[in-house]
Amino acid sequence: IFSIPGGAKTGDCWHGILEELDFQAKPDEVRLAVDAGLDRYQICTGPTAGAIREERRAVHDMINRVLNTPLSEGAHAFRLKDVSLAERQSELAFHFTLKQQGQRQAASAMRRVLDGGWTSQGRNGAFLEELATWDEPLPLGFMTGFIDLVFHHAGRFYIVDWKSNRRRGRAEDFDRPGLAEEMAKHAYYMQYMLYTVAVHAFLGQVLRDYDYDKHFGGVFYVFLRG
Repeated sequence: IFSIPGGAKTGDCWHGILEELDFQAKPDEVRLAVDAGLDRYQICTGPTAGAIREERRAVHDMINRVLNTPLSEGAHAFRLKDVSLAERQSELAFHFTLKQQGQRQAASAMRRVLDGGWTSQGRNGAFLEELATWDEPLPLGFMTGFIDLVFHHAGRFYIVDWKSNRRRGRAEDFDRPGLAEEMAKHAYYMQYMLYTVAVHAFLGQVLRDYDYDKHFGGVFYVFLRG
């Protein structure tokens, strides 16, 4: 999997496959969908047939692991393969306003908020220290973006973000400390907090008796090469 080059083209290809793929499709249908995506983006194609076959096999194995890896533990463990097309939305767009006082607040002010309010298992000291060095004022306007995947399972809603990062091109770099380092380095913690704000606001509009603690399940960052 690490012989496949990094960059936007590979990331767009894998995102595209996972966006369109029916997670509950039969194995043959999954293989066809993966091959179609690789062909569309011209990934894993070329004159060295043997190497290309190995790269394609690696992508097929990766997609299979993504679909079948348990996302939780215990009696209520589930996998993405358990999520139907009807229970998910890919590339969910969001737009919300940044209010007037936001222009006068530097990003370092966010650290003061997170110091006391960030209590999840994902809390990362290295990211908080980095955030304290950001001194650019927040612009006025709209915060906008697209969330790779939002899905519903057993009464809760979850966010998924696909990452095709290579790190240093070694499997051992995808252990827990390595992923925490990568999350902090690229400010992915801030990214998922913004996504959570967007989904929280959306669910508050569309669900009767919405309650964050009851309905919001959490966030998964899926490092595809790891």
